[in-house]
Amino acid sequence: MNATFSHKTQLSPTVWEFYVKPDAPLDYQAGQYVDIRLRDTHDARGSSRVFTLTSLPGDELLSFAVKFPNPCTNYKQALLNLEPGEVISVSQAMGDLVLPRDKARPLVFVAGGLGIASFASMCKALAAKHEQRTITLLYAMRDADNELFVDTTTACPGLAKTLYVSPNRIDASQIAAAGKDGCLYYLSGSEPFTMGLRADLLKLGIPATNIVYDFFDGYSPADL
Repeated sequence: MNATFSHKTQLSPTVWEFYVKPDAPLDYQAGQYVDIRLRDTHDARGSSRVFTLTSLPGDELLSFAVKFPNPCTNYKQALLNLEPGEVISVSQAMGDLVLPRDKARPLVFVAGGLGIASFASMCKALAAKHEQRTITLLYAMRDADNELFVDTTTACPGLAKTLYVSPNRIDASQIAAAGKDGCLYYLSGSEPFTMGLRADLLKLGIPATNIVYDFFDGYSPADL
């Protein structure tokens, strides 16, 4: 469907959050992502990218966060230069990184850089409903000054947060130790970050059915 660009806000020196108004309400769950297509914009990866929605289901505006390295691609330059009123295309929502129906099940959220965006909508949804769950957030970043969604994670009921600032890194043993019996482990970040940790968790005996993951295709850990 089409969506009209409204505005953007700067979250950090390199990350902006974009707000668009869809032509019709989008059906999605907190944690899902969409494909954003720009008109008349092409680069080596085409005219679209996938972004996790950071807005709440039911919000009038959809939002998503984007990191802009220097230099950035033609697509990202065009995205950064969007003017209010310009029209883009938004796909249907996709992805399995959503909250489980069992509210008593312990959760471990693991985010690498901008991977924290995958958990923003979930945290907002829990805060809006005053719904407390047992959540441990392990958040890795290159620079402490670039921590994102601080207010969002702080307001999430039942969430305990640990930061890992480079050169400190998260490893699978720390993730496993943060979990409890029957815990679900959610992983989000670059593909090497996410898939590497998933493989290591499997080696530690964590069942594949207890690991839910999503990664930012085409990005390296340094990009996020």
